[in-house]
Amino acid sequence: MFSLECKYANGKDFLSCELPGYFIDYIPKEGATKLIFTFENADQPSRPRLDALREPWGGMWLHKLGYAVIGVKPKAVDWYRGKDLHEFFRSNYLRDLASKFDQVFLYGSSMGGFAAMTFADALPGATVIAFNPQSTLDPRLVPWETRYEEGRRQDWSGDFADARIGAYNAKSVYVAYDPLFSLDRKHIERLDQRNLICFKMPLVGHAVAMYMSEVKILSAFVEGAFAGTISTHECNQLARNRRKSPQYFYCLGKRSRSTAIKEFCLKEIANFEKLLPSYQRNFIELISSTGSWHMLCEPHLQKNLLRFEDDCLFSLLKLASDNGYSESALDISLLVISQRKVSSLIIILIAECLWKLGRLQEAEAYGRLAVHNSPPGHGNAYRVLARILFSDNRAEEARDVAKTGVEVEKNSYYGWCDLSRYSEESGDIENALVAAEQAAKLQPNNPQLKATIERLHALL
Repeated sequence: MFSLECKYANGKDFLSCELPGYFIDYIPKEGATKLIFTFENADQPSRPRLDALREPWGGMWLHKLGYAVIGVKPKAVDWYRGKDLHEFFRSNYLRDLASKFDQVFLYGSSMGGFAAMTFADALPGATVIAFNPQSTLDPRLVPWETRYEEGRRQDWSGDFADARIGAYNAKSVYVAYDPLFSLDRKHIERLDQRNLICFKMPLVGHAVAMYMSEVKILSAFVEGAFAGTISTHECNQLARNRRKSPQYFYCLGKRSRSTAIKEFCLKEIANFEKLLPSYQRNFIELISSTGSWHMLCEPHLQKNLLRFEDDCLFSLLKLASDNGYSESALDISLLVISQRKVSSLIIILIAECLWKLGRLQEAEAYGRLAVHNSPPGHGNAYRVLARILFSDNRAEEARDVAKTGVEVEKNSYYGWCDLSRYSEESGDIENALVAAEQAAKLQPNNPQLKATIERLHALL
């Protein structure tokens, strides 16, 4: 069946079998006594997966550990519901191949975790390692499951439809999940508990395997499961390492109703020396939900925020400024430009904060610097400079800058609105009307714009 000889980009040879809906890779290992089936998850579910030479999920790592690997790679996210794949798992060929190994394992996460459990029905006595798996997406069995539209619309009749059956027939089922994530927990509760070893990792959410890898406990869990030696107590001990991930504090902060706990979590997230952009965005979301902008006045937190990337830092400080903390946003912005080269976003923010604080001369200087450094196609710096000039009673100059801004960024709704306002203030009613009509093209149902256009027509 595995008749096609292929090679991955890393140079590793493997054998391949192509089904109508799947690529199935076999990576043999000389002397191996253990065979592992791996299954992909549902990441980016709308995208076809037609690259036959992509590596199977976890396949290279498992092969290096000494295992023979069979990697099942769907051509589309279908929750492994293809009849061609079902026939493959029920085939005598596969049964004979698996019988040559002392132990067989099935391994996957989420959609792949479902597959690992459900196909255990075809390999009695196998061991399953699954991360946050679904037990099924059959709406008759799990009417409470509202995620995974691509999966729920599959045909859930026929073979391998309920992973509860496959899990029941497995020797052992090691499942890692967040017990406080209710939808994932409900799937685990459907499983027979007699052969279930649970790795409970509260307050990390759905992508448990990723966070286990981040805090460096994934290998210990997986290798312990392969060896059949890891206990529930050892799982609990390993799970304590979740506090080494910002995700833990983000989930704790989101879940808690206590402002004090939320603020504690914000400080803990900011304390991490290396904070990925996704965690920086989590910080912004959490502080926005609490409204704890006063925390930005704390020097230690200000210092930690210097590690944020420019776009995330801009988003955070813009929100702080818009919520009445322009002074703190300005202090942090000035601190960051004193320590590293920054994008024009931070320069724009400094100009805007100075404008809000009434320091118009300084604001104009930074506004002009922002315009000078603004990348092509971005009109935000022009909008801020124009507003500074208008506040300084220089309507004609503001109009000219705003006009340049909409030439740079033609689809700027606020740019056209500002240009209309400044033109009217300069006595140029005709061009004020033209600008308002351009803004209306971008927001045709805006009632305020309609009223402005009617008023300008009356002035002509």
